[in-house]
Amino acid sequence: MRRLALGGTAGAGDGEAAGADEAADAGRTRGGRGGGVEAVREVCERGLDASPDTVVGLDVPGLKILARDGLAVAWGLDHVRVEHPGGRSTDTWSRGTRVFERRDGGWVMVHKHLSVPLDPATGAARTDLRP
Repeated sequence: MRRLALGGTAGAGDGEAAGADEAADAGRTRGGRGGGVEAVREVCERGLDASPDTVVGLDVPGLKILARDGLAVAWGLDHVRVEHPGGRSTDTWSRGTRVFERRDGGWVMVHKHLSVPLDPATGAARTDLRP
């Protein structure tokens, strides 16, 4: 069984739309390539289907949100936990900032930024560090 668990403050049904917009934004920012929300959903679906018994969870403990005049900014430490078949798990942490704009009575993600600390000796990303 494949499962994606999202933590945080999103309302019911918000996770899929926000995640898709975020993924589409991420796709556009990597080398300027994209393909829209549907293309990103397809890539994510293939990745999750490759390991159907894997559970992926996202939580943002201590999430901060500031909303004013039709714009909102949300920031915090993103904790992603992947539970693999057989009991093995992987945890990664990053810093995340997301910007939303109020459109047609709903919130649309218009920008996001994720960053991870670097090892000063090697320049390698360190997603294994804990807060």
